[in-house]
Amino acid sequence: MSPAAPPSGSGEAKSRTRSGQGPSSSKATTTTTMRYKPGPKSKKKLFKVVSSPPPVEGDVEVVDLEDCPPPRRDDEEVDAEVIDSQGSSSQSCSNGNGVKKGDDKDDGEEDEEHDDDLFVEKKKNPSSPSPEAGESPLSNGKGEKDEETEEGTTEEGTTEEEGEDGVYEIEEILDYVNESHGAGEMYYVKWKDWSEDFNTWEPAENVTTCFDVLYRFFIKRKAEVEAQVASQVYIELPNGKRRKSAKSPEIWKIPPDPRPLQERLDSFYSATKPLCDVKLLEKYVWWNKNRKANTKRNKWSKHKVNKFLMDGADGKLSKKHEAEFRKELYYVEAEKHRELMDKKLGAWEKTINNVTQRKPVIKVENDVDFEGPPGNFSYVSSYIPAEGIIIPDDPPLWCECCSGEGSSCYDNKKSCCAKLSNGRFAYNRFKKVDLPIGSPIWECNSKCNCGPDCVNRVVQDGSTDEVNLCIFRTDNGCGWGVKALKSIKKGSFVCLYVGELILSEEAERRSKEDPNIQPYLFDLDFVNLNKPVYTVDASRKGNVSHFINHSCDPNLGVYTVFVDCLDIHMPKLAMFTLRKIERGEELSFDYLNQSSREEVDEDTTKDDDEEEKATSSSSDKSPQSPSKSGKQRTQRCLCGAANCRQFLYV
Repeated sequence: MSPAAPPSGSGEAKSRTRSGQGPSSSKATTTTTMRYKPGPKSKKKLFKVVSSPPPVEGDVEVVDLEDCPPPRRDDEEVDAEVIDSQGSSSQSCSNGNGVKKGDDKDDGEEDEEHDDDLFVEKKKNPSSPSPEAGESPLSNGKGEKDEETEEGTTEEGTTEEEGEDGVYEIEEILDYVNESHGAGEMYYVKWKDWSEDFNTWEPAENVTTCFDVLYRFFIKRKAEVEAQVASQVYIELPNGKRRKSAKSPEIWKIPPDPRPLQERLDSFYSATKPLCDVKLLEKYVWWNKNRKANTKRNKWSKHKVNKFLMDGADGKLSKKHEAEFRKELYYVEAEKHRELMDKKLGAWEKTINNVTQRKPVIKVENDVDFEGPPGNFSYVSSYIPAEGIIIPDDPPLWCECCSGEGSSCYDNKKSCCAKLSNGRFAYNRFKKVDLPIGSPIWECNSKCNCGPDCVNRVVQDGSTDEVNLCIFRTDNGCGWGVKALKSIKKGSFVCLYVGELILSEEAERRSKEDPNIQPYLFDLDFVNLNKPVYTVDASRKGNVSHFINHSCDPNLGVYTVFVDCLDIHMPKLAMFTLRKIERGEELSFDYLNQSSREEVDEDTTKDDDEEEKATSSSSDKSPQSPSKSGKQRTQRCLCGAANCRQFLYV
């Protein structure tokens, strides 16, 4: 059985009076001793609740447990004085239900004489030494209490390690009460290897981990209540109604079903019918769009939901009540699915930002359905070369633009890395791209003597803190998408397109085996459009670009970038904005890269001289942009743009 809180009641613990159980005396006042679990900083307390049958509101007095004696084991023969509610003294005995009884004494005797014997504290560990018979539990064998304790032990005679952290096992649960205006849910516990004198009332939170005994007691109590309900006696009234007779037995309360919510829901659905998934999704969408209204909705109490689940599983619900309950279950199921999905998406979001080091910051949300993180997908930040492929990182060319004091690559763009590669300087002084879509970008590399703030260092390893993105679930059937969490200026770098770097022959083989990966295959055909050497496969390994959807009127353009690797067959793929992107706008790029190759913006600062323009116009006469592979099938386009081509891969 599961370990429980240390047993901490007293030998005077009694079950509440019931028909055929516990103390039943018209004279005596029933005393119920309950142990409450103290907080981490609270002082140990024992609450004594006094009530008389029939139940009336009583007084509650708090008794400190500072000088309580240790407990007795089953095999200990120690005579203990027990005090009944009138203050009488007698030998302890048990009626089999953990209830102590004693003979009455004269009414005139004072209770104060037995205050010291009223509560008996249990041992911290059942294996602790027991006092000898005839001795007081608090005495040292000479009838006197020890004033000094050995080092490392407590006043009760147990080691500090034993203390409150001792492990105790529950043998059986004997009773259950739920006082809505009092102690709340309490269970009457019989502890293993302890006599019934030490049965205690424990709060529900102390026994929540003991599923076996809780469920066994739940089944037992449920059967007892059903028998009590069947034996009820009613009196017929002249008006045709009836009322319960006073001779009817008391109906006890049934504790909550300890099974998980999903298991109880499955039992209910098997006895009735499952919920409709379409209606469940409708409730979920409503829940997200009307969150404020949903918080004001009159939700059913936990007790009411549990009762209807139990009655529904037993076939005791009327059609009217079942219809009302099923309506509530749509909200319960929607919230349950959302909590589970949010937990998974939250863990995935944390993993993504650990990889990106929050450059950029990426959020994940789904307000459309219950879809969690994509399976069989790993988030990476750079190319993952396949076996046999080596990405060179030792550039043969570099610039020395910043060798002089106050010099920069922007001021010496004619001799910078782009010029050395017969290219054109890519950025303006604000680090915004200043080239047509698909044009090659030659950035400063690890051998250049410029610093990290150089104007010609924008893409590099793909990190950027200028954009905040969100992977979200679209509502137009396009699955996942990416949107901007804040506005992005025109010509800004957004992200790299990364994945597995494989040979084009391997890409053809993979696309034939699984046509669904075609949208994620990106040919590096910068040099040879008809026969590329390498392809990027982002179907199983990739970054945020994996989730960017296609549009015939895109707001992102793809550029080839060279940094440390100057192999023209292995460029990096960088995405830049073609226009200003507003907050909340979805990002997109053209999977076929058939966008016009206009200059990025008329307002972009251009400081190139006439010679550079002439050189760039000849070298970039027909810039080739990488394109996505997909020649084996067509797919209907869902971008909704005014110039939509209706199909992809045509």
